[in-house]
Amino acid sequence: MKISFRKLSDRLLQMIFPVVCPYCGCVIMHGEEACESCMKKLSSDCIVADIQNSLCVSPFEYDGIFKQAVLNMKFHNKPFYAEAMAVSLFNAFRKEFPDEKPEIITFVPARKKSIRERGYNQSELLAKYLSQRLDVPCCNLLVKVKDNLIQHDLSAQQRKLNVRDVFGLNPEFDVKDKSILIVDDIVTTGSTLHECVEVLRKHGADKVLCASYAATPL
Repeated sequence: MKISFRKLSDRLLQMIFPVVCPYCGCVIMHGEEACESCMKKLSSDCIVADIQNSLCVSPFEYDGIFKQAVLNMKFHNKPFYAEAMAVSLFNAFRKEFPDEKPEIITFVPARKKSIRERGYNQSELLAKYLSQRLDVPCCNLLVKVKDNLIQHDLSAQQRKLNVRDVFGLNPEFDVKDKSILIVDDIVTTGSTLHECVEVLRKHGADKVLCASYAATPL
C-alpha cells in the first residue's frame, strides 16, 4: 500500500506533537476541532457581538463543555488545547466573514503575573494557531502600559474601570490604514476588547474585527 509523503509527515507530526480534543482529552488529528464523539456536541451557531462598532465572532457560548475547555487551558496547564480550539475560531470567522482577510492578527495581552504563573498567554496561543490557518502574520501589537486586577473577580462596572487606559500600542509597529483581527479567549462584558479596539483606532487602524473562542451573549 502506497502512502503519500503528506500523509506520512502528518502521521509523524501526530506522533511527536499529538493534538487532543479539548472536551474529552483523547488524541485527534491535526486540523480537527474535536473527536468524533464530541463533534456532535458542538453548536453550528456563532455568537456575533458589536464591540465599539467592531464585530466580534465567537463559535461558542461561555457555558458547559466550552467554559470548561477554557478553564482547563487557562488554569490547569492545558496549552495544547489551543490548536483544536483555534480550528473552531477559524470556522466561525470564515462563516461570519467569508470575504475578510485581515493584514495582521493580534491578541489581548495578559497580566505579567499571569504569564509568570501560567507560562503562556492563552489568547496569544489561539491567535498564533489562527494566524497559521488564515495565513496572516500574528504580531503583539498591544502592550499593557499598567497592571490591573483579574477581570473575572469583578462586576461589569468594575471590569470597565479596571481596563481603562491599561493598553497601548507596541511602538515597534505601525497600524495606520491596516485591517486587524484581535483574538481573545473569552468575552463577557466586552470591556477588554473595547479598550483594545480603541487603542488600534486611535493609532489609525482602518478596520478592526474581533474573535474569541467563547462569549457570554452581550
